[in-house]
Amino acid sequence: MIKLMLSKILHYKWVKDLNIIMKFLWNNISEKKLRTALILFAIAIATSLCFASLGISKSFKNMVIGKYKAQFGNADIVITKKENSTSPFLRKENVDEISAKHKAKILNISSSYKKDKTYFNVNIIATNLTEIDKINKITYKEDSNSKNLESLEGNEIIISNKTATDLDLNINDNLNLKVNGENKKFKIVSIALDKGFFEEKPGVITIIGDLEGISKTLNMNDNITTVLLTKEDGKDTKKLKEDLALKYKDFAVSETIDKKVLEDAVNQFMIPFYVMLAVVVLMAVFIIYSSFKVIVLERMAVIGTFRSIGANKQMTDLILLLESLIYGVIGGVLGNLIGIPLLYLITDTANPYKQQGIKTVISIDLKYILITFVIGIMLSFFSALIPIVKIGKIEIKDIVLATFKSTDNDKIIRLFVGLLFIVAPYIYYINNRYIGSVIYTILCPFMILVGAAFIIPYIVKILSFILKEFIRLIAGNEGALAIHNMATTKNLIQNIIILGLGLGAVIVVHTSSYSVREMVENSFKGQDYKVSVNNINSRNGDKVIKSIESIKDIENYYENYYKNEVEVKNKNFRLGYLQGINTDKYTSFYKDFKILGDNGEVNKIDTLNKLENERTIVLSDLFKNKYKYKIGDIINIKLKDSFVDYKVVGFIKSEISSNQRVCLISQKFFIEDVEQSQPNHIYIKGVGSEENLKNEVTDQLNELNVVVTTKAEEEKVNISKNADLMNTLQSFSTMALIIGAFGMINNLMVSFLERKRELAVLASIGMSKYQRGKMILIEGVFAGLVGGVFGVIIGYCLSIFVPEITLGLDTYLNIKIPINQILILGMVGALLMIISSLVPLIKAKNIAIVQEIKYE
Repeated sequence: MIKLMLSKILHYKWVKDLNIIMKFLWNNISEKKLRTALILFAIAIATSLCFASLGISKSFKNMVIGKYKAQFGNADIVITKKENSTSPFLRKENVDEISAKHKAKILNISSSYKKDKTYFNVNIIATNLTEIDKINKITYKEDSNSKNLESLEGNEIIISNKTATDLDLNINDNLNLKVNGENKKFKIVSIALDKGFFEEKPGVITIIGDLEGISKTLNMNDNITTVLLTKEDGKDTKKLKEDLALKYKDFAVSETIDKKVLEDAVNQFMIPFYVMLAVVVLMAVFIIYSSFKVIVLERMAVIGTFRSIGANKQMTDLILLLESLIYGVIGGVLGNLIGIPLLYLITDTANPYKQQGIKTVISIDLKYILITFVIGIMLSFFSALIPIVKIGKIEIKDIVLATFKSTDNDKIIRLFVGLLFIVAPYIYYINNRYIGSVIYTILCPFMILVGAAFIIPYIVKILSFILKEFIRLIAGNEGALAIHNMATTKNLIQNIIILGLGLGAVIVVHTSSYSVREMVENSFKGQDYKVSVNNINSRNGDKVIKSIESIKDIENYYENYYKNEVEVKNKNFRLGYLQGINTDKYTSFYKDFKILGDNGEVNKIDTLNKLENERTIVLSDLFKNKYKYKIGDIINIKLKDSFVDYKVVGFIKSEISSNQRVCLISQKFFIEDVEQSQPNHIYIKGVGSEENLKNEVTDQLNELNVVVTTKAEEEKVNISKNADLMNTLQSFSTMALIIGAFGMINNLMVSFLERKRELAVLASIGMSKYQRGKMILIEGVFAGLVGGVFGVIIGYCLSIFVPEITLGLDTYLNIKIPINQILILGMVGALLMIISSLVPLIKAKNIAIVQEIKYE
């Protein structure tokens, strides 16, 4: 019975027709291997970048969380002693009465290790290993000691695999450390994988031992410095934090991960990627669109045959749309396959925590795979729809006789719309600077891109009219004809548009990258110090200061107090970097800045001196420009556990202060309100080179477990960190230009196919192959030069909006235009167009004159 039903179904006419159509489509796809590869390349690259852009948000978020988890594991709350407490340790009985699902008591001590002439900062974590495993599990090497770690005794410790490899240490070896000025010996009993606590920064070693055993070794009587808590099921983390802070007023209670800071960090990281993704997708649409124009033109004979034997327009359109869906399905699958390694590559390149030992981990979500697949299909389908619909409107006789030709449907309204789209953003920009609306400031550049695409054809026509006779004098009639063709052939004009838009995107990213580097370099030039001392805490701070004062080659030092991401009451923004400054020394170490009032620059010394008298603050000029703060306004900021009112007395302006939202208060009030007794780091000025001064300071402070770096080293790390992100964005824009280059080749092929009859007629009246080639080459050169100029102009125009876009992200990047580099990029773009024109140039040499004009 089933066999009979299947037999009847398979004999239905539509099934037979479908089989014929699918065979026809498959033959078409397999015959034109290069074009098929080109379309699939465009879809795959665009969709893979879509997948990467969707996935990088989650991956970046996980890396930020990973940074915190390396220190806190799965803990929700971290408890420490307050800075102003008489003792840096917590009382065991107070810790024991805290209710939590999991709780780990930790004694955290800094020490140092010297190998040859290199000092390492060693972080000693003493804890109950059974407790800590429930919060931040230690994973051991397979060949590591299988010792029962609950029975660790005395000086027995665990080290990381990286430490064991770098320092050539093995199980049962001794590790000699200097702790609080005394030499202590520890025995290595196990080696752990580089995870959790053991995700170490360069130059830092972590060791873990038993709380009771290490306390006895260091004669510290079971002291506790930190407690990690995992909340009980059903409890709210924020509520638990507030309850603990009220109950234990001598404790500093905080959440391990600030969700608002995490959200802001992810948003600032992702928006540039989404902007560049839009440009890449736009270029992919161009290439698929132009490829299908070629496909449709090449299929005209077959379409004419189908139409002449009874197929209607809907049927021939359906055949071509089915072909586009096949490309979309295959391209979507390839996009996902390419997207996974691409996601890792982009995430790893842009990983801001790589220097801190946080490894790159990507998140692959099935939802993103499905979205990417659907995007690939839609991208192919809708990009192919316009040329397919246009062909469907051509009459049968025109198809059979090959008398069809693309028409230029530009209307004067496109000119007015283009001018409006270009002028309106600048009117908005002039009248609404420092608004910082992300939506509007991203919309403005895209309006400019669309406006440029609309008005470029008219500018090309004007240039053609002006230059035609001049080119005739230089390159003869072929040159004049080439310039005329540029103004009248829509596909050639589209090439100029593609080159201009793609090159503009590359230039704006390159300009932003250059500006970031300049900002970092200028900010370090504006800071006058040679060496920085880091890793200062309440246990070593006083000794560090005394040791620095005893070094004869030190001329001056500056204690830098700061707090990041300070909450502002009832506001959706934060102070990025709050500095507690020594007003007597500040201008000696920080030189390149201005202080503004409500109506311009004011005396910086007088303003800074006001910080000493009462709780006053100098805000970043970003808050003056974007949030409209004025002198005398009160800003309520959270310092430690409560909100404190500060009166605005000025606004600091410099490249770095605007970018990082730097704000200043007096060191005196900072120490009091933040309850931070020791500086975050110390800047040092002295005689001799940076390297010699660093060595001298390191030798003097080697027992105090600090990290000493030169200004040049810090600048290099900062530049490298920013360069990673900008290089990733640059790869997006470069990919857009590469895709655009393939689109230009396709457009040139479309132009050639549409003009074959015209070229054959020219050949029949005496135009030689050389002259035809010369004409096509001049077209390419002219298009390349004009497109390169437009690309430079568009890139410059778009760059103007970068400061406003960054302002919307609560940062600010002052753009600096590298003229020479931009001009070089323009020439590279022009060269790209000229190279692309070689494809139709080769095709034109072999044109069959009789075949093309036989119907004339």
